[in-house]
Amino acid sequence: MKKIVPEISGKYRKPKDIVYREVDGDAVLLHLNQNIYYSLNPIGTVIFTMLEKGKTVSEVEVELESMFSDQVTSEQLKQDIAELIADLLKEGLLEKDSPEQKSEREDY
Repeated sequence: MKKIVPEISGKYRKPKDIVYREVDGDAVLLHLNQNIYYSLNPIGTVIFTMLEKGKTVSEVEVELESMFSDQVTSEQLKQDIAELIADLLKEGLLEKDSPEQKSEREDY
């Protein structure tokens, strides 16, 4: 059964209370307010990193589609990206990056 995900577009960023590290191709995220660790697999890490670097969801989709066009359909790829972003938003690991917000990105 296909998971129904709201429309995901635009830019997203890591909130200030999230610490992010890459370990052997996977991402480890610590939610400082909740003291909970999260992990992302290598593809989730690529998506998270691209978003953190300021790419839009559309840019992430295009870049990943060129990387995985022989392995997944465009529709499935977009669905998977939207599901990941929706999950990260729900857990407070991403937030919408609106134009009026000054992005305070940190390099780790």
